[in-house]
Amino acid sequence: MSNQSTRFTILLLVCASLQLTHAIPLDLLKQQAADGNATAQYELGERLYEARGVPRDVPGAKQWIQKAAARGNAKAQYRLASMQFTGVGMTKDAEASRKKFKECLPALEKLAKEGDADAQGKMGVLHVLGVGVERDDTKAVEYFQLAAGAGHAKSQEDLAQAYLSGRALPRNPTLAGEWFEKAAQAGLGRAQIQLAILYVQGQGRRQDIPAGLKWLETASTTGHPAHAAQAKDLLMRLKKNPPSKGPDIDALIKQAEAGDLAVQKKLALRFQAGDGVRLDLAKAASWLHRAVQQGDAEASYQLGGYFVIGRHIPKDMSQAARYWRVAAWLGYPAAQVDFAVMCAKGDGLPKNLREAYHWMLIARRSDQTPRRQQILRTLQSAISKDLDPDLI
Repeated sequence: MSNQSTRFTILLLVCASLQLTHAIPLDLLKQQAADGNATAQYELGERLYEARGVPRDVPGAKQWIQKAAARGNAKAQYRLASMQFTGVGMTKDAEASRKKFKECLPALEKLAKEGDADAQGKMGVLHVLGVGVERDDTKAVEYFQLAAGAGHAKSQEDLAQAYLSGRALPRNPTLAGEWFEKAAQAGLGRAQIQLAILYVQGQGRRQDIPAGLKWLETASTTGHPAHAAQAKDLLMRLKKNPPSKGPDIDALIKQAEAGDLAVQKKLALRFQAGDGVRLDLAKAASWLHRAVQQGDAEASYQLGGYFVIGRHIPKDMSQAARYWRVAAWLGYPAAQVDFAVMCAKGDGLPKNLREAYHWMLIARRSDQTPRRQQILRTLQSAISKDLDPDLI
């Protein structure tokens, strides 16, 4: 390897560690690839395959990736296996591609452990597919988080998809949008389309139809033909059938602050789901608490559930018991059952079988459906086994 090629390889590795490979001039990359630099050959092939700053060229990508793979580049070997697995640029052959994935896995895993974000992202995909490794969505997300945090655009998109679908993570359209936006800014057409949809629909953020249309316009010019076509189709459909505008969130907040109980509960649901607002369970809990102060049983039950789950707010079983007790007294059947179970177990309050039996009995009177009655009788029987008969 020439001194120039060695210096370029070092430059490329440094840029990769900083996620700045996109900043390397295309002409320099082509020159080094032509001179036989395997790292440059792989990077050039990936750019052409993913249409990063260049029009997508699958045959050209395959040519360079094959050269890099022949020189032992594990990431290039992964890409060839992926192309064969999906049938993009190669004849689809699941069995042969799985064999290739397994062959490159040790070297790919080594790179991932050394902090190579690109390799980490590829390891994440393998765990999603269960190819070469056991399928493990949780492990996949861990890899995506590492790579996305280091600035790897494809992993940012994959992590966004995990948040949007709720795969191995609590569903969170707000965090999904934030990661889609990073990948979109890096030029990934599919991420640009997903971000546009979130803006238009108001998922995980305030609805902003113009911003969504702007991202679709950007995606329509991407070098990836399929993504550009999808963006153009969406633009055409949205112009033909303009999206409906959602409610005025600021007006709803003013109504809720003025004491409108129904709107307080609606806002709580919106903040809980990220519907037209950022997903924020702390704000959802705040609006539920205001509804509880107005004597709403359902709100009290829901707020108790927040403290049981402990997602985005601290888990606190004593607080959960407090709110479920209120809901039970206000006649909410589900709260009566759950509070009875808390009393029986001593979760969040001292164990009290007598009170547990009392609330289970009231719950049975509240819900007369046969299936529900059967379940409640079973629970009541289990509680009464350890209860002094004289106290029943």
